[in-house]
Amino acid sequence: MKTKSERNTGIIFSIGFGVILPQMILPLVESLKINLLTPLWYIFIVLFSIKTYSYCKQNEYIKISKRKIAFGFLLGIFLIGLEWIFLSIFPNTSGSTVNLHMLYLEFPLMCFLGPIWEEIIFRGILIEKIPGNSFVKILITSILFSLFHGYMSIVLLFYFIVGVFFGLANRNENDLSTSIIAHIVVNTVVVIINLII
Repeated sequence: MKTKSERNTGIIFSIGFGVILPQMILPLVESLKINLLTPLWYIFIVLFSIKTYSYCKQNEYIKISKRKIAFGFLLGIFLIGLEWIFLSIFPNTSGSTVNLHMLYLEFPLMCFLGPIWEEIIFRGILIEKIPGNSFVKILITSILFSLFHGYMSIVLLFYFIVGVFFGLANRNENDLSTSIIAHIVVNTVVVIINLII
C-alpha cells in the first residue's frame, strides 16, 4: 500500500506530466512553425509514451486481457452511438472539435496519451482519494471529468454520462484497461468523424 506522500506525488505528477506538460509544449511547437520542432515533438511523444507505459505498469493501471480489450472496444462504440443520439436530441450542440491543420501533431495526444492520462487521473488516482462508496466516487469523478473538458453547456451532461460509464467499466478495480481502451476508441472515432465531415 502506498503512503500518503506517494499518493500525493502521484496526483501532482499525473496532472503535471500527463496534462499540463503536453498542453504547454504543443502550442509552442504549433506557434513556432519551425520544421525542426516537428521531429522533436515526435521524439517527445515517444519518450512521453514510454514514461506513460512505465507509470501505468508501476501503478498496476494496465493489465490487458482479450476480454478487457473487447469490452473496452464495445463500450467505446456504444458511447459513440450514445453521442450520436445526444447530438440528435440537442442538434445545436457542438462537442469536441479538431484542428485539422495541426492534426499531425495533436493526434497522438488526442487519441492515445490524453485518454490514458485522463483515466489515470479520474478513474485511477482521484477515485481512490474520494471518500465514500463506489457510487459516490464514480459520481464525483464523473462531475470532475465533465468540468475538466471545459464545456459550459448541455455537453457537460454528456461528458458526465461518459464518465459514469468509464467508472462503471472498471468495477472498482485498480486496472483501468477497459476504460482506457473505451476512451481511446471514443476519441479516435471523434477525430475520424471530424476528418470525414
